[in-house]
Amino acid sequence: MFITDLLILALTVYLYIIIASVIVNWLVMLQVLNIRNPIAKKINDLLTRATDPAYKRIQKVLPPVGGFDFSPLILLIGITMLQRLLYGL
Repeated sequence: MFITDLLILALTVYLYIIIASVIVNWLVMLQVLNIRNPIAKKINDLLTRATDPAYKRIQKVLPPVGGFDFSPLILLIGITMLQRLLYGL
């Protein structure tokens, strides 16, 4: 019981990291967030290092289509499904 709760908590934290990563990437692409700012660069690098390993595994199977990368969406759906499975235990 404790291990499943801990795993669900870790998955929830990673879910929020993915959402933050997507938002930061949008802000950088829309030039709202300047990556030359050292603090913004550190935050972007941290989020990129946290999410890229999972994204790359998904991108091997489903590469970006028409300039759109669906790996964050696939990862969010997968984590949500895994959490629901763990809640059932």
